Amino acid sequence: MTSIVGNELNRRWLTRNLQLQRQLHCELTSKWCTSLLASPAVQRLIVLHTGDVTHTHSFPALKNDLLLRAARGEYTERVPIWLHRQAGRYLPEYLRESKAAGDFFSMCRDPERVKTVTLQPIDRYPLDAAIIFSDILVIPQALGLEVQMKPGGGPSLPKPVIDPSHMARLTPSDKIDVNERLGYVFSAITLTRHALNGRVPLIGFAGAPWTIMCYVVEGGGAKSYNKAKAWLYKHPKDAHELLQRITGSCLSGLSVSSVCES
Repeated sequence: MTSIVGNELNRRWLTRNLQLQRQLHCELTSKWCTSLLASPAVQRLIVLHTGDVTHTHSFPALKNDLLLRAARGEYTERVPIWLHRQAGRYLPEYLRESKAAGDFFSMCRDPERVKTVTLQPIDRYPLDAAIIFSDILVIPQALGLEVQMKPGGGPSLPKPVIDPSHMARLTPSDKIDVNERLGYVFSAITLTRHALNGRVPLIGFAGAPWTIMCYVVEGGGAKSYNKAKAWLYKHPKDAHELLQRITGSCLSGLSVSSVCES
């Protein structure tokens, strides 16, 4: 009988906990989306993708637009092919390049190496898109945090943002010179586009703000993300501010990347 009552109490507590979590998440998301849509970086992205900007780069004409047609919902003669982690350790030529670079983020910050490893799978397989070699955690680095890639252990932030008092260590997103802190990404994109010679489109990417916040708060990967979730309960306003800073940096980077890719 005691066991049955205990299980029922646990079930009720879990149900209520999930309800509160969803409610708080919805409130934060609503506020975040409202301010996000009004941000200058988003407005710049909207302008970029409505064709109202004169781009400074002249790239070779695209010869294979299969992926772009599929993305627009147009007819395609077959399913376009690209791979998750397309440039990676399954390629012996990648392993050689990685060893020569010394460490993961040193390779990310070397535009010539990025171009080389991005093109390696395209040179080897009949794929329909290239994916720029980079990492979502270049954003915390741009914000002023140290990020290491430990062999066999994944990304690690030696000094995570444990509580709101640690946010003073982050550079405000509106004070970041993205060309200075992420210029290596933009240079790599431009070099790679020219080297592709129009063979296939080039895919860029960025991490979702919540995903990056989890790494920033947890100090690395986690299964339950208890520390990051605790921020939402204990520090909702500061969690919103942290998400906003990450979002601003992501959008600033993406807006410049859009020019480099166009």
